[in-house]
Amino acid sequence: MAGLIDIRGLSKRHYQRGLLSRANGGVLAVDRVSFSIEKGSVFGLVGESGCGKTTLARALLFLDPPTSGEVSFDGTLLGGLSRGELRARRRRMQIVFQDPNSALDPKMRVRASVEEGLRNLRVPAVERARRVRELLELVGIPPEHAARYPHEFSGGQKQRIVVARALSMDPEFLVLDEPVSNLDVSIQAQIINLLLEIKERLALTYLFISHDLHLVAFLSDTIGVMYRGRLVEMAPTAEIMARPAHPYTLKLFASVPGVAEGAGKEEAAAAAGETGEPRPGHAPRGCPYFAGCPRGDAACTRDEPPLVDIGGGHMVSCIKETSSAVADFAQPIEGGKR
Repeated sequence: MAGLIDIRGLSKRHYQRGLLSRANGGVLAVDRVSFSIEKGSVFGLVGESGCGKTTLARALLFLDPPTSGEVSFDGTLLGGLSRGELRARRRRMQIVFQDPNSALDPKMRVRASVEEGLRNLRVPAVERARRVRELLELVGIPPEHAARYPHEFSGGQKQRIVVARALSMDPEFLVLDEPVSNLDVSIQAQIINLLLEIKERLALTYLFISHDLHLVAFLSDTIGVMYRGRLVEMAPTAEIMARPAHPYTLKLFASVPGVAEGAGKEEAAAAAGETGEPRPGHAPRGCPYFAGCPRGDAACTRDEPPLVDIGGGHMVSCIKETSSAVADFAQPIEGGKR
């Protein structure tokens, strides 16, 4: 079934400045990622810093267009739209960034920040004022504080204002890029509860990006795990938390207290003790996680493993998981082996 968001084989390559940059191939930040997000659901994307999560988010919104691959929103391919059509479509897709201090112009009053998009759409002043008041009330900011500047608010309040600004366009899809990582734990809980309340009230769909596995598991219906630009595992939340399969997922889970339990506990503990990592820019021909993997052998260096269903929609990019018992029905998704 097609989702509200469908991503197929999406890649993003960054080129440095200079004549030789393209000749050298640049840096492949996102590598042939494919997944769907069903309407009304939350897709959690987890991975260590620098694995490509934010780059993927910006590429799928066409804020920084992908180098290759397809992104479909509600059945429309974004890559085939003109600039004007894409701009109109993007009103239905918004992003909440990690740092509210960078997201808000310190010289603009809150009212001006929240209504900026409405002003660009030439919404009448009376309607803008009404809308700003509604949005501030929705996120828990007193409307009478709309004339204040960002520095007059706490970190949690500023993030609420950023959420209000994103909602000003009446979006259907929100990308939440580490929205609480800069906040105190007590404030994090308030923002998470706000996001859940808004989702239910406005029937929103979320892509929730974080390195905090507990938060991702709490919020998400489906979890995807990224490693060095690749999606190495993806499954419904209950399934992946109970039976993590990829060695990198096991290592990631083992680093979080209280997560490495159940079927993967012993292997996760073993994975946590591994210190080897592929050298940057010199990944093996086969599995990119080979050098840090406790399971790895010569077979892992021959071909790059595709993302394969090992049962029940549990997708894993590891040849050790695609045994003969599941090989008959396992089907690689688009964007698999080179």
